[in-house]
Amino acid sequence: ALTALKRFEEALASYDKALAIKPDFVEALNNRGVALAGLRRFEDALASCDKALAIHPDSAEAWNMKGQAAGMLDRWLEEVDCCTKAILLRPRYIGAWDNRGYALMQLKRYREAISSFNHALRIYPEYCSALTNKGVSHCLIGEYDKAVTCLSRADAVCPASLRNLYWKGLALS
Repeated sequence: ALTALKRFEEALASYDKALAIKPDFVEALNNRGVALAGLRRFEDALASCDKALAIHPDSAEAWNMKGQAAGMLDRWLEEVDCCTKAILLRPRYIGAWDNRGYALMQLKRYREAISSFNHALRIYPEYCSALTNKGVSHCLIGEYDKAVTCLSRADAVCPASLRNLYWKGLALS
């Protein structure tokens, strides 16, 4: 709950207390990584995820979080690899599909990114982040009609997104 409230310092203290009692508490290690990422301590977040994965290498959540932390350090190939591992463990993991696509977008591998976003959208057609990222990818490869279609859908799902409006305007101009 503290992490959801963006009270990352308090969340980190709580996870540390839990880990003092049970050092192999994988969920606490992973969520500790989330709190550390929220504090922009990405290397520490990676280390926390690595500890979780050393205990439970089949934790899709830890692989996904490790990927997100790697991405925040501009280590896009590592993010793709980690998110792919998360997806192999849990094929319907929407966030991992979206994060993988975002990393592919940063690598300018737009067709592969669109494919990842499509996987997320097959699972949950109104997933705002995947709709927006798919639209941005289409825009970046000059497929403006497809970009406008995606971004219009995203705008309907999450109307307060300035990012959607910006990219939709760019695609229309």
